[in-house]
Amino acid sequence: MNLKASDSKMCEFKVYILENGEMKKIADEIIKAKLENGYIELNDILGSSKKVENALIEEINVSKESLTLKKVFIFPELMNFLRIYKESEEKCIYTPEIEVAWEEVKAKGDELIKTLWKKYGRKPLK
Repeated sequence: MNLKASDSKMCEFKVYILENGEMKKIADEIIKAKLENGYIELNDILGSSKKVENALIEEINVSKESLTLKKVFIFPELMNFLRIYKESEEKCIYTPEIEVAWEEVKAKGDELIKTLWKKYGRKPLK
């Protein structure tokens, strides 16, 4: 059986973002989502694009034609570290830049942990 492009149905997604426990619709008629340098680029059926920073794909539901993103506030630092790591592996080199990037990941993690302490109180490890 041969299919023509006109025979297939294209999925167009509604895109939602989950941030601070709230779900919000941010785009319609999205046909492509691509992870770029620290952001997700959404492209709609008309060719327009939208950048969503600090987010990861949480769920793709084809039957509901929905794509759910979730804000991740450590994402830029983590992506930078992974980019440097990948480049180092590909070039078979070590660069001190990777240690700086790792310190940035740890610093952002510490900041997030301190935010939780302030909100909910710090409990000692058992």
